[in-house]
Amino acid sequence: MSQLLQMIPTWVFFLFFTLLYLGYAQSKTREVSMARLTILPFAMVILSLYSVWTAFGSSLAFGAWIIGAGAALAVNSKLQHGRGVTRHTISGHVVVPGSWLPLGLMMSIFVTKFIVAFMIASHAMLANTPAFPVIASFCFGVFSGTFFARSLYIGHAARSQTGTLIAS
Repeated sequence: MSQLLQMIPTWVFFLFFTLLYLGYAQSKTREVSMARLTILPFAMVILSLYSVWTAFGSSLAFGAWIIGAGAALAVNSKLQHGRGVTRHTISGHVVVPGSWLPLGLMMSIFVTKFIVAFMIASHAMLANTPAFPVIASFCFGVFSGTFFARSLYIGHAARSQTGTLIAS
């Protein structure tokens, strides 16, 4: 086990703890701008697509990613991500209730990427099966699609309010 840990680049640990911090921060109710509400989900989508491209690079893998992201958007349209969201009328900022879901999604993307990279680097037999890139890419699509959908529906809830005054 210690040999495995020694083979992991230092930046991976930095990324892990950064994502852990960002996820923890989102577990608390916070006030954010509409732009900031979309930055992290957009970054997670880009990271997810980059993972599919660097690991597999096939149109089949990208197709699986698109199906996973589409499924996540469809399922999340039925959930009430915008519940408890309020908008500050003066600044336009949005007060978002805390949730542990972003942490779970960030860690899911990170762990999936780590497992995929490890299996490819170790030449695991499973990594050479035709289903491996499809399943992994689908997972990347579902996780990042859910992350993005949550942000999309929170933003929609905030924009649809007629103006909630929050004391500064």
